[in-house]
Amino acid sequence: MSIESIKNELSNITAYINNNLNYLKINKILFDIYNDRLTKYLVQAIEAETKSDATKEEIRARLCTINILKKVVGKLSKVYNAKVARKLLFSEKPFYQDIFDEMEVNLKITHQMKLANELFNVSSCVAIEPTFINGKNEISVIPAHQFLPYTNYKNDTTHITHFIKFIGEDIIKNNNNEDVVYIRYIVYDNESWIECNSNGEIHSSGEHMIGEIPFVYINKNKFLLKPYEDEDTLHMTLLLPLMMTDLNFALRFQSHSIVYGVNVDAKNLSMTPNSFWSFTSNGLEGDKPLIGTINPSVDSEKMIATINHEFTLWLDTKNIKTNSLKQSYSGDTLSGISKAIDNADVNDIIEQDTELFKSAEDNLWNLVRKMYNSNLIQNKENIILEEDFLPSIIFYRKDAVIETSKEKLENIITKLYNSFMTRKMAIKELYPDLADEEIDLLLEEIESERLQERDNNINSNTDGIPTNNA
Repeated sequence: MSIESIKNELSNITAYINNNLNYLKINKILFDIYNDRLTKYLVQAIEAETKSDATKEEIRARLCTINILKKVVGKLSKVYNAKVARKLLFSEKPFYQDIFDEMEVNLKITHQMKLANELFNVSSCVAIEPTFINGKNEISVIPAHQFLPYTNYKNDTTHITHFIKFIGEDIIKNNNNEDVVYIRYIVYDNESWIECNSNGEIHSSGEHMIGEIPFVYINKNKFLLKPYEDEDTLHMTLLLPLMMTDLNFALRFQSHSIVYGVNVDAKNLSMTPNSFWSFTSNGLEGDKPLIGTINPSVDSEKMIATINHEFTLWLDTKNIKTNSLKQSYSGDTLSGISKAIDNADVNDIIEQDTELFKSAEDNLWNLVRKMYNSNLIQNKENIILEEDFLPSIIFYRKDAVIETSKEKLENIITKLYNSFMTRKMAIKELYPDLADEEIDLLLEEIESERLQERDNNINSNTDGIPTNNA
């Protein structure tokens, strides 16, 4: 394709961008929350659903900023937690390995791919851009709200023909001397690029001569050009801290009684802490002044149990398997959510993602090679990297074993029975948060109860049995 062909497609591309503004917005919010901007969106949600300004202020003062998205993404993003080996196994040129080793260091590829894995699990897609700066290959990771894949293919709508990278905004005065904001972006095809804005103004253009779009695009949904915006995850990410904020707000009123008065002049009343309700009774002879209290109540345990239950079910819908944990973490404390995520089985997800990222790395190294050649790097040997400059990538990962509470208890009993552990070791494994002194006290209590039960059994067995002197 040529620069002219991109120009001919710009009107369609601009319309495509406008049709995907909500997609970009949702992914921007998810990106912000993952990068510790949860409070901003919680406050917006509170503003939208609360009428009283005074109530808004009181709720904001008790915000619960638990970021469940970071916890889930951290659990899923394990592809590059494994040891990764990259070797040029199919090249007969010994100096290739030296060039490759230097590139691997300059690219910081394991670190960058780990970051890509995280952003992939935030928005179900991510892009990687190889560049050549100051004589060195580099790569950068692009989150989902900063790019769009585009196709003008009619027969295969999942095949990318153009890549749109957003780089900022243009503020332009209109005929009424008002500022109008236009999106600024670069459109790439397999040979050329154009920098322009959504008003149709072209700033610059050129050719990259790579022979393919110079980005690696990783998409979780193989049936679509891009995944749908994940509004479900955004909703649940905000729902947990909002429900906990509601609980904090309710507990505030539970902690302080509401004082009320009937037929009482409260103008000069000093309120403690800050709540007094005044009522007036009219029309009845003999009305007398009255002061009383109202004690609000909230079943916090049931509320937390509901939160735990909803979020465990949601995790299951994301294929984060927590079925074996529902019995153990039924909702007595909020830590049940955290424990469910920590102990969830995500091996199938990581295995699928590993294959996806392995393929993406193959494409990335091929792009790096082409970019190296296209920049006509003149080193001492004037080396042009050929197609055998492609590493074999091996992930060394130990299979994780997810142990249910029942299985854990059975294993401990087996170890005790075969004298592979002491009773103190068993207690420590069952209750890792207990200090040694607490374990010793618990063992003494267990032994005391065991002896008491034995004595009771002995006494019950001798009741009604005649002695030799009877």
